Amino acid sequence: MEPSSTRIPTNQAPAADGIPPEIDRALDASQAQWKQTFIEGPQTSFGMVRALMEYLEVNYETLLTNPEVLLGAFKTKRPLIDNIEDERWAKTWRNPGRCTSFAVKIARALEEKDPNTFKFRYFDLGRHRVARCERTEILIDSTSNKGARRMSSTAGTGDADWADEYRRGRYKYHSDGFSIFEGNESDGTGPEVRKEVYPICPAEAMSTCLEEIAQNAVLICVFRYVLLGIYAEAHQKYLICLILQLLHKQ
Repeated sequence: MEPSSTRIPTNQAPAADGIPPEIDRALDASQAQWKQTFIEGPQTSFGMVRALMEYLEVNYETLLTNPEVLLGAFKTKRPLIDNIEDERWAKTWRNPGRCTSFAVKIARALEEKDPNTFKFRYFDLGRHRVARCERTEILIDSTSNKGARRMSSTAGTGDADWADEYRRGRYKYHSDGFSIFEGNESDGTGPEVRKEVYPICPAEAMSTCLEEIAQNAVLICVFRYVLLGIYAEAHQKYLICLILQLLHKQ
């Protein structure tokens, strides 16, 4: 039987900061998984393009002379991916990828480790996908400068505001999905709702990401580098291990 989708019970008294201990532990686990995924590789679309090429059975020469060939994978309105665990497509999120791969990899790892605590829903915010746990209210967003974060609901409403400093907008999570508010150049919190988005499955999220890549023939590889913040120590350890491996091979 599938675990209940309700929020996890909070039987213990809240900590000094008001967060129940079980939620605190869930946030720590999410932060650790975020950190691990963050340092495992760059943000890149190369593996995703490769998966589309293999699916269409085209080579690099064909891709370079006719990038639009990738659109051949999206001839119908039906999502390209039926099963997110299908090995053909699993490598698009298990390996380094874009924002959607990042969210899916972290969310599924957490659900596998603790299915009674974590159950994520995915949202397409417009060329950007995020995952939010409906039990713990933890948000996985690759653009966050604070790692995994909790989108706490307003008492009695189930709503939660989320100001996004990168996209100059504001989002409100409610029981069915996200309302996206128009941003502006002054504070990014315009009052008018631009659109509303509703939960999608991880297979649809990855299909949308792959289709965006095909539409623009996007080949990117952006290496993450953090001087300060919660990832500095992890990056330092990762770089030391990488250097030692390179030296060992020589």
